[in-house]
Amino acid sequence: MYSKNDLYITSNDFASFSNIIYSDRQEYSKEFFNNNIEIIEYSEEKQFKHITYKRLSFEITSGDVIFCNTNQIDNLFYHLSKLQKIEDIILITHQTDRLISKKYYQKKPPCVKKWLTVNVGFNNPNLHPIPIGIASDFSLKNLIFSDFQEFKKNNFKKDDVSLYVNYQNNTNYSERSHIAEMFVNNDWVNFDEPNLNKKEYMAKLANSTFVLCPWGNGIDTHRLWETLYLGSIPITKSHPTFNFDEELPILFVNDYDEITYDLLNNYLDSFEFKNYNFDILTKNYWRKYINDMKSNHSYSETVNEKFYVTAYFKSKRVTLNKLSSMRKKIVTYFYKAKRRLGL
Repeated sequence: MYSKNDLYITSNDFASFSNIIYSDRQEYSKEFFNNNIEIIEYSEEKQFKHITYKRLSFEITSGDVIFCNTNQIDNLFYHLSKLQKIEDIILITHQTDRLISKKYYQKKPPCVKKWLTVNVGFNNPNLHPIPIGIASDFSLKNLIFSDFQEFKKNNFKKDDVSLYVNYQNNTNYSERSHIAEMFVNNDWVNFDEPNLNKKEYMAKLANSTFVLCPWGNGIDTHRLWETLYLGSIPITKSHPTFNFDEELPILFVNDYDEITYDLLNNYLDSFEFKNYNFDILTKNYWRKYINDMKSNHSYSETVNEKFYVTAYFKSKRVTLNKLSSMRKKIVTYFYKAKRRLGL
């Protein structure tokens, strides 16, 4: 039996496993407004009261574990690339949907020995996928730590086959829009619109044998981890970012048209708890996983960001945010036009 405090992992837990938090998204607090911090963005909106920041100076020792909001990784790489004697850094990135591709991985400075991240785009022995987990406590529209009760792994072994389908198309229209029509005439499939309150939504997840978890803005999704923590079996497409998940009760397919009643029934019939490592759902597992990578060193350096570096990366962020906003609008208009044309 696992204690509740050791379950329901979030991005902020991964930040807590590090020696240095370079950039993080946390619950909004005025304490972050100080001379050593640059505020990237913040919101005092009740449902998503948060702040994203980065440090303007920090001390780093060879062998340290450093956490970074993935959107600020270019800024961090700028600093790390200038440290000629620092080595064996363990990097953790999280909190965004950015895919870490082979091209992007090649930008990492030589001092980074291991890189742990969500949304891994390819296989590399020094690039390690980690879970997106559940949403942080400040994201009240999502399921958060306080919404969950005791974890009961026996819930995975249900008597009847059922598949639950409930998601927003607009988070990944090309991936999601065609899926539902594959299952409309099956009485073992239950559909809902994505407008349930949290209590209703949790009950539907917990009472379903299988839950469809298609890729969204990123490959990994909160829904997949919500499903596991509630004792149901997620179904999603195979991807390198799920390599460690093969030890969990997740049904991977190459395409969603492979999903049939017989496939699900056979999976359920062959379900054995001994085949899975439920420790992967715990914070202690990931804390140890990271600590086992660390090496002890004594050499340290201090990083102090110059004002012109701060100005450059701020300007770059503004430009990229504008381009991203334009792209989202174009994609939205494109798919609205397709729907109107019946395509």
